[in-house]
Amino acid sequence: MGLDAVEIVMGWEAAFGITIADGEAFELRNTRMAVDLIAGKLGAGGGAAGSCLSLRAFNRLRGAFVDNGVSRGAVQPLTQLRHMLTNCTLPDARAIIRERLGISKLPLPGSWTGSFLSPGTIGGLVDWIVSNQPTALFSPGEKWSRAQVRQVVRAIVIVQIGAPPDYADEADFVDELGLN
Repeated sequence: MGLDAVEIVMGWEAAFGITIADGEAFELRNTRMAVDLIAGKLGAGGGAAGSCLSLRAFNRLRGAFVDNGVSRGAVQPLTQLRHMLTNCTLPDARAIIRERLGISKLPLPGSWTGSFLSPGTIGGLVDWIVSNQPTALFSPGEKWSRAQVRQVVRAIVIVQIGAPPDYADEADFVDELGLN
């Protein structure tokens, strides 16, 4: 198993709070297989039950910005985060966002103003939250749906190996997506 594959598996383990044995990881050839394995470990419900995690994260982010002086219409997925932060009325916008989202960390504690490691837009921050702290978007006692598992699995694959957002769930990680 190459380094890219190890990073993807570690990303899934961290995002879902599960352990994937080496033998299980070696058998995963595509997203569909990963979703099947992870959904089974989580006891995820079938179908499309449960709301979209990206929508949840966006709505909570928008609420945090609106509560801190930014107009609702100004909070759009392509809006630059540095513009949002300059429009907030409170000095520690990150703390407000962390509290509103119920997450312990945000990318790069110092700045969102241009580092390649940090999301530059509201949409980028939403994607980061979905792939790094998805459980923060759940209500107490809420169970995963298969659709939510799929969304997080795909987000991690896209972030880790740069797969195109519209790749097929049956696309082979190695042969079609270039996983090392």
